[in-house]
Amino acid sequence: MHPLNTKGITPIIAVILLLMMTIAIAGLAYTWLQRTQVAIQSGVENTTTTLLGGLKVNLKVEGYNTTCTAASSVVSVRVYGRNAGTEPAKNLQLYVADGLLSGASNTTLNPGVTTSWLAASGEACSTWINKTRVVKISSDETSAEKSFSFLKIAT
Repeated sequence: MHPLNTKGITPIIAVILLLMMTIAIAGLAYTWLQRTQVAIQSGVENTTTTLLGGLKVNLKVEGYNTTCTAASSVVSVRVYGRNAGTEPAKNLQLYVADGLLSGASNTTLNPGVTTSWLAASGEACSTWINKTRVVKISSDETSAEKSFSFLKIAT
């Protein structure tokens, strides 16, 4: 065999090998991009579902009613809250000045319903009146808060 006849096969083999490596690298890149896209998509879906769930429950702190009896100087504070959303608020909890009120947790508030909680009873009027406190209602889905300066309402 003449040496000139074997030189033509080497460039063909080189081109075939380069094409195979290019196809393999493109396949690996496609697989990696597809898996990354699926991971991002599922994360976005989970976040969107959580956010939409919070929009279906719309808690509002409506107001308060404070009464002090003149004879005993004892305060009674009632806080009013409402679910203005379209689905029930689960595991409802009421906080006044960052303190969880006993008896005001693990309840459910149906949509469109206004309820009230006795926030303080038996304390001196001087500890409640003319002080600003943050009232917060929270649930598994969302929360709402409002600041009130509690005033004395004569009885």
